Amino acid sequence: MGTLSPAVRHPNEQTPPSSGWPGAARYQQLNPNAREIRIATLHAAWRSEDLIECSLETLPLNDPGLYEALSYTWGDASQRCDILVNGTGQSVTLSLQCALRHLRFQDSSRRIWVDSICIDQSNDTERQHQVQLMRHIYQGASRVVVWLGPEQDGSNTGIDFIRDLAVPPKIHRDYNVGCARIRSLPPKQRRG
Repeated sequence: MGTLSPAVRHPNEQTPPSSGWPGAARYQQLNPNAREIRIATLHAAWRSEDLIECSLETLPLNDPGLYEALSYTWGDASQRCDILVNGTGQSVTLSLQCALRHLRFQDSSRRIWVDSICIDQSNDTERQHQVQLMRHIYQGASRVVVWLGPEQDGSNTGIDFIRDLAVPPKIHRDYNVGCARIRSLPPKQRRG
């Protein structure tokens, strides 16, 4: 692992106390036999530029309560910044920090599973075990949030198109002719 470039911060952002990377968040050991996972609570902040703060909770995979899972583009691993995890500085990619800023609520916390925060990246054994559980982690989430990055170069147009594709198919009635026009139905339901 190479040397990390200096953390990137907003000019008004506080600098967290850092104890280095990796493993700076002081992870509580997981019991692999109990199929435990960690869920991060993303704490609220009124201002977008406020430091990202999370706390970790260790829970059994079969009963972790409601949480969301984040799937995100990692971005450039050399572009890193600090967030607070359990009160300690933790280095994350700039892409993850941007996702957390956009996902953070102003007035309430949010329970979310994020691989690079909820898995101790300095513990190879834990990482291997948690990767085997990821299918169950994503399946158990109340919602999976996908972060592709901030809007740029008209990318919202593409997202709007995908959203339009996800709209349930509809049958539109033409009352002047008295027949149904079928549009946007799966091929087996279309009339020839």
